[in-house]
Amino acid sequence: MLVRRMTAEDIDHVVTLSIDAFPHEHEAALRFDRPSLEAELKRPIARLFVTEHEAQVQAFFTGWLVAGELQVLAIGVTPGARQKGIGSLLLGEVLRATALEGMTCATLELRSDNAAARALYARHGFVRVGEREGYYADGCDA
Repeated sequence: MLVRRMTAEDIDHVVTLSIDAFPHEHEAALRFDRPSLEAELKRPIARLFVTEHEAQVQAFFTGWLVAGELQVLAIGVTPGARQKGIGSLLLGEVLRATALEGMTCATLELRSDNAAARALYARHGFVRVGEREGYYADGCDA
């Protein structure tokens, strides 16, 4: 499994993967279209990564690195590749790569009802520091 920076050639794969990875009502599904990913690839603060196995993109990461803080925007794993450690491998590699760039902390908002994602982030040292009530459009807390 290869973890690498996302390129323009990956955009169509990531768009498709984001549709498969997130339900239609999920806010992240609306962000990952071709124009938004093209813009992110040009944004100096953006950190975009993918995992590749046998020439197939199986997961992606989007985030911003600003003043030493990595803001995790999303991790998407294709449904057929879940529960195989791919998301954990990807997150670990992103944290290592951004630490080499000066990242000293990482933050994110996470749906309170997403137990799998909460477990993933906890394995990588993330801790709950607060709650945003009704953060998501469906009223779910973050």
